[in-house]
Amino acid sequence: MYFVATIGTFDGVHLGHVSLLRELCKLSTEHNIEPMVITFNNIPRNVIKNENTKNLTTIEEKQELLRAQGIKRIEVLNFNEEVSKLKAEEFIKSYLYKLNVRILLLGYNHHFGSDNLSFEEYKKVAQKYDIEVIRAHKYGENCSSSEIRAKILEGKIEEATILLGRNYSLQGIVVKGDSIGRTIGYPTANVEVAEEKLIPPRGVYSCKCYEGNLVYNALCNIGIRPTINKTELRIEVYLLDYQGDLYQKKLKIEFCDYIRGEIKFNTLEELSNKISEDVLKIREKIEHK
Repeated sequence: MYFVATIGTFDGVHLGHVSLLRELCKLSTEHNIEPMVITFNNIPRNVIKNENTKNLTTIEEKQELLRAQGIKRIEVLNFNEEVSKLKAEEFIKSYLYKLNVRILLLGYNHHFGSDNLSFEEYKKVAQKYDIEVIRAHKYGENCSSSEIRAKILEGKIEEATILLGRNYSLQGIVVKGDSIGRTIGYPTANVEVAEEKLIPPRGVYSCKCYEGNLVYNALCNIGIRPTINKTELRIEVYLLDYQGDLYQKKLKIEFCDYIRGEIKFNTLEELSNKISEDVLKIREKIEHK
């Protein structure tokens, strides 16, 4: 079986990626061969530049989003130091040729291989292995994973949403917390997320929270809980109008709006009153949508 493939990190699977994937599927239909995405289980710059850039999507989230775009065949490579040193031809020979790639759709500004070839050079080298290289169309917006990370870290959640084409989300299991929220009338679920995920700045957010097939409006607090003199970062979510126990359940938190920054209150009563105000703001936003 032969494939039409594209290569990339695809972190976030944002609107620029979606445009490329649609082009890939169009080529697949025209040539009657299956589409394939070759991606990485980590961010290449973390290996090449020894950085610690956090992911917009875990590998599981990325695969789910790729499949939602009609991609059934996904090859996940471990981008390590050895792979980072491969020249383009070595990568083509070791991976593309062995994976039966016959057409390579190259992102408009995408490069692979340590020798940083031009598009014409990619075409020439790939011809040796009976692979046709096609350059993808340029996506109209300034849309990149780096730009989206920057927007999220600046607390510009709505701007990140536009570039992603969906709400940014975190997923994780509910673990035991301090039960402080329960004592002040706002029981929160303490969600433990993957270490590699990018966490939005400390503060309070309006969210959608998914538990199984159910969705709730929610308030999410990311912070160290200074009112009770804690220092460990926690992600806590209060589901509006929810009754029940969420312990050990998996939750998906979609960020809609930034409400306010983290505040140290003098008393738990002040904290409770502020949460009441936050919840009221969320309900008002829901009513006006």
